[in-house]
Amino acid sequence: MTCFHSLKMPVIKKSQTIFKNSIIEIKSDLLQQGDSPPYHYYTLKACPIAVIVLAFTSQEQIVAIHEYRHPAKAILLSLPAGYVEQGEDPVLAAQRELIEETGYDANAFEIIGEAYPYAGISTQKNLYIKAKEAHKIDRPQLEKSEIIETVLLSKQELLQQVKQGSCLDANLMTAMAFHYL
Repeated sequence: MTCFHSLKMPVIKKSQTIFKNSIIEIKSDLLQQGDSPPYHYYTLKACPIAVIVLAFTSQEQIVAIHEYRHPAKAILLSLPAGYVEQGEDPVLAAQRELIEETGYDANAFEIIGEAYPYAGISTQKNLYIKAKEAHKIDRPQLEKSEIIETVLLSKQELLQQVKQGSCLDANLMTAMAFHYL
């Protein structure tokens, strides 16, 4: 990714891991910008890449999910998503997550965008992947921590959910922007 700017990056004076467990690591960096006093910056390191799948059936329905998200203490309208394992092709990861979380597969997958959803605190990059001609092949194969229900929505139904102020996952909105803009 190319970024055009004239800003100077701060110097990292010291870096240390202050917490590490499973796929999560928290780092503390001591940064200094020019002659200003140094300051601490905390970063959450998770899996480097995640995929978010915007899947459409042949009738142009969106394969969405209602998912309990514990940090938000809410059930959010979202899209199937998950981490890309080391060495895994992101498109295959998207297909795997779509099947696992919804029981749907699709005939074609393509990357439609990428973004850093938590750039202020996390190193993770999300790849947004469109899936065409999604079709049900099995029951979802959910992990113990996943509380998910699959829903099929038309574009109009989804936009109505947005207008009504439904609890939404921001990745859903980002995927829609990459697809429709």
